[in-house]
Amino acid sequence: MSFITTMTLRKAGRLNEALLQANEDWQQEKTFHSCIAMFWVQKDICECLIKAQRLDEANERIGFLEVLLPLMNDTEGIAARAIAKLKEHALPFYPQIKRIERMCKDGCEKAAYETLLPFLDYNLPLPLHERVGWVVYKYLKRMLAECQSAQARWALFNYIKLNNPRPSLLHSQMLLMALNVKERFADFNLLKFIFVWDVNSFSEADFLPTQHEEQTFRPLTERVIEHCFSLGYALQEVCDIFLPNPHFTEQQLGKLFARSWFFSIYNLQKQDEKAAITLAMRYAQAVNGGNMINEYHSKILTFYLHHLPQQHPRLLFTFIRAWGMGNFSDNDWHRSIKEGHRCPALVERVLVAILSACNETELIKLHVRTPEILKRALIDFNDNERLMRLWVKTKLAACKRDEALDVLRHLIRKQQRFYLWKELADITPDKELKLSALCKAILLQPRDKFLGKVHFMLGTLLKELGMLAEAQAQVNAFAETYRRNHWTPTPEMQALANEMPPNTVACADMWAFYNAHLQAANNFLYPPCTETNKH
Repeated sequence: MSFITTMTLRKAGRLNEALLQANEDWQQEKTFHSCIAMFWVQKDICECLIKAQRLDEANERIGFLEVLLPLMNDTEGIAARAIAKLKEHALPFYPQIKRIERMCKDGCEKAAYETLLPFLDYNLPLPLHERVGWVVYKYLKRMLAECQSAQARWALFNYIKLNNPRPSLLHSQMLLMALNVKERFADFNLLKFIFVWDVNSFSEADFLPTQHEEQTFRPLTERVIEHCFSLGYALQEVCDIFLPNPHFTEQQLGKLFARSWFFSIYNLQKQDEKAAITLAMRYAQAVNGGNMINEYHSKILTFYLHHLPQQHPRLLFTFIRAWGMGNFSDNDWHRSIKEGHRCPALVERVLVAILSACNETELIKLHVRTPEILKRALIDFNDNERLMRLWVKTKLAACKRDEALDVLRHLIRKQQRFYLWKELADITPDKELKLSALCKAILLQPRDKFLGKVHFMLGTLLKELGMLAEAQAQVNAFAETYRRNHWTPTPEMQALANEMPPNTVACADMWAFYNAHLQAANNFLYPPCTETNKH
């Protein structure tokens, strides 16, 4: 019954009497119950000593409680937590820091921080540093819009001097607060702060996405790094700070660099397209041909291609040189389907744009030293009509007419288009094949508005061959086409019409003429086999 007596006295606040009873029981026999009674009586007396700021005596009794703890069956850790709480309350400056915390909770963050400042000059016990850190954080959160740059920077410095646990929630929140300080005050050196903050202080949770009210947020690490880029820091500067943490790689930082720029460009183009194009060029110049293979790097190139002024196609040369021809990803070689239509791969679009903008000298150089990317594209995208037509043009510039004709032959075999036959007529020296190709072009295009130049070419050729009636029919055809569409014939067309002998009667059945001159074109597509009989 002495155990009950001791605990009853304790609950009644008669601690001296309870202690006498507990000591008596403890001296008689160190049982489980006598140990429990002694522990809780000593704990209550310790609390009284702390309130009286008799900290040395309190700490002596805490030491005795730690001796008793192993003798108790503290499976739920209640006694251990009680000791931890007493230890904290027995720390020097604990009551003062506790009052400061209470001021913060009451909405007096500025007064709390100002009250805290003198204590920062003392050697505060380490267990209090976390509490002090939260006071600094709440002050900055509440007062950032009102304070001066020096005050904000000094508050961050006061936090960095602390030795609170790192990584921790507080440490991560202070990093986010430093980003806000940089946004408000340009003179704040954010990267220097992150260096002393220590990138190895990120917690495992900081590398994972977070969820809040059914909304998913990107990992803290990604948001912080991308924010550094949005504030104008260069890629190399950020790499120098973050790469000491093995969780980060150059490829990952490069992707975040490109992502930050992409969204800046994308958002700017909603307001000012020209400024967005200039910003995209600045991005490419920042990359300067360096290794940068990721989806956002490719998206910026896609944006530039889409918004490139048609009157200045050669600007692409400067952009792509800085963007880096070696930075195409595997996905950039893949075509896509949008709304049921096949869209060309990014590589296709770029090469077509480059070849279209090249002059003859540049085409010759491309043929002499064909880049590997172009060699692969000519194989992978040999069904890209525009690319292959430009390759024909390249071969012609390099005086490789037979090779150009061979490329054109394979192109026409896949899809017979009137303009492909016209291009064949443009480049072949064979007048019979030229005549046949032009006839093919006319028969393949029912809409006469697209055939004005074809009729002119055929008329010129027929006049050279002395077929005046047929030539006159072509002159009449392109003249009628231009009249019907209110176009002005070219000087060459007018000259051809004037050179025709007076009173020349046009051939009445040109369709029969066209069909009668298709053999050379058919033989070009599928050359007849020559058999040699051996006797």
